[in-house]
Amino acid sequence: MTRVLVIDDEPVLRELMCELVEERGGKPIALASADAGMAYLENHVDEIGLLVTDVRMPGLLDGHALARLVLDRWPELPVVITSGYDGELLYRVPENAQFIAKPWDVAQFQAVIEPYLLD
Repeated sequence: MTRVLVIDDEPVLRELMCELVEERGGKPIALASADAGMAYLENHVDEIGLLVTDVRMPGLLDGHALARLVLDRWPELPVVITSGYDGELLYRVPENAQFIAKPWDVAQFQAVIEPYLLD
């Protein structure tokens, strides 16, 4: 079972993404900030098969900074970035990360994450 680190400061959306990960056979780990996500990855990166992160969140790191740090340190870890600010921030998405614009629908989100959940 693939563990998916889901990071979003909006509790309802974070819970929805976790439910969708579970529906596709993954095991979600939910956090509310990129700072918490980086701290978690420092100790558990070998347990994570996919990172899904929002962009704009409170704290020192935003989702883009987290994605860049993760892909620099652990380039084998797949990263999906999601944001409602696609127009102004799309250029900042690392080329080896995927981007899904909010609002997304369930089928769209699941289509992006599903390839990483297949064993």
